[in-house]
Amino acid sequence: MNSVKSGLMILFLATSLLHAAPGTGEVSNATMETMVGQYPPVIAVTTLDSREVNIADTIGKKMIVLNFFASWCPPCKRELPEFQKFYQEHSSEVLMLGLSLDYPKDMTTLETVIRENGITYPVALNKDKELPKKFGFKAIPFTAVIGADGKILDCQTKAIANPYEYFTQSLQKVAEQLKAGVAITKEQFVKQCQQDCTGCGGCK
Repeated sequence: MNSVKSGLMILFLATSLLHAAPGTGEVSNATMETMVGQYPPVIAVTTLDSREVNIADTIGKKMIVLNFFASWCPPCKRELPEFQKFYQEHSSEVLMLGLSLDYPKDMTTLETVIRENGITYPVALNKDKELPKKFGFKAIPFTAVIGADGKILDCQTKAIANPYEYFTQSLQKVAEQLKAGVAITKEQFVKQCQQDCTGCGGCK
């Protein structure tokens, strides 16, 4: 009986994180449509290997991929090999940033997951509890692609079936934006952030 109760408690805790089980993608189509075409908040973080990354420094120059994940999320971990493969082949054209929800627990597990998957793109702990709300998602994995115009080009609220193909298609769209001359500057992006400011402290 005790083992049954313990099992139920673990199941309850796992499904309570972010108010949804990982990979369920509990975001309505209307919400997703609202997110696409909007400016993301400025995200400035220190990565696990002590690199300073601010998406405003790259905005308008490369495609930006933001991936919210966790070491305890099986769908998240399934994506990582192809994320790494795409980044390794296109690092000059894309900034890929992993934002882990493991903080403050599971740090050892997170480091193991990164090592086992050979992840070389920047990974940081997401310490901003409000950030998921700003992007409008309640489940992970969540991936947002930001175009050259500084706006969210697309987002996925569940595991991507074929990440490499998905990112390749997204990169083509960003290349078209760059060719069309619609790239946003860092100054323009920060100004837009300030106009939409919610007190996140990222507009620098």
